[in-house]
Amino acid sequence: MTDVSDEVWKLERDEFAEARSHEASKISYDFGKATAQAGLIINGGAATAVIALLAKDKVDPLILRTVPWCLGIYAIGVAASAMMMFAAMMHADNWNYFWYHLAYTADTPKARENEKIAAFWGRLVRLSFALTILTFLLASVLAITMTKLK
Repeated sequence: MTDVSDEVWKLERDEFAEARSHEASKISYDFGKATAQAGLIINGGAATAVIALLAKDKVDPLILRTVPWCLGIYAIGVAASAMMMFAAMMHADNWNYFWYHLAYTADTPKARENEKIAAFWGRLVRLSFALTILTFLLASVLAITMTKLK
């Protein structure tokens, strides 16, 4: 191959890698956003179902004592889902700054700083997801147990 061919091939490869990286980043963000929205819907919907238990004429005192706990736990799940959405946005934002500083400004220390910040937000995304699922499971087990005991 000639030098020109090697340069053209390298440029085409770099353009492909850049396009693929952008697309992968967008897909990852979209999936994360959908996951957080699902957490909001699941915990919010479950809280609505627990509130529906109060629509009966005679409500068992055990249910009256347990409903606030269930609602509080589901509310924590909703808050964790909202935090997950915010953390996912900050995670993507800081990764964008990482690549910007690495590729355009050649400011490696600033890029590495953004990489560390992005890693923090990435851990918070995963923690928020785990908390969202945990709160749903905990409050649901409590609600199911409450209805079975009456």
